[in-house]
Amino acid sequence: FIHHTAGGPRLRKPLGISKKTAGLNDDHLLMEEGQSTSITFTPPQNLPPQWVDDVDKIHATLTEINRLMDLLNSMHASRLGSVFGNDLEQMESEIEKLTRSITDKFRSCERHLQRVGQATRRAGGEEATVGANVQRSLAKTLQELSVSFRQKQRKYLADVKVQKGG
Repeated sequence: FIHHTAGGPRLRKPLGISKKTAGLNDDHLLMEEGQSTSITFTPPQNLPPQWVDDVDKIHATLTEINRLMDLLNSMHASRLGSVFGNDLEQMESEIEKLTRSITDKFRSCERHLQRVGQATRRAGGEEATVGANVQRSLAKTLQELSVSFRQKQRKYLADVKVQKGG
């Protein structure tokens, strides 16, 4: 094991091995000259497919979108409750930034969803079927959330227009 210190890297013994516990001196831990060892790594077979990571990212992003939409609704209400004031432009600017952030998160979900579809189609068989079902379910959730977001945006913009007298 290598331990990095201010003076540079130092070699350390693996944890749990000492002269006392191993019953050997340090020389026995070293390989004899000319000896070679081949280590083959076989990944465990029970790990989920890689596309599951994208599904997890989509779930996390959908949760974040919901949180941000709640915040945006609150900001909309505050903005519509303020007819006059110096903070009006700043509030509108913050609403625009948050709206762009939410839109970017929707796009990120769409990209991850496309990756899930591609990965599951490549995998074939039962994994393709499961992946397609997961993809459809997430697409439906994403679509419903997107429709809700657009409706709320449309209503907010109409309310602002009425408030401004137009």
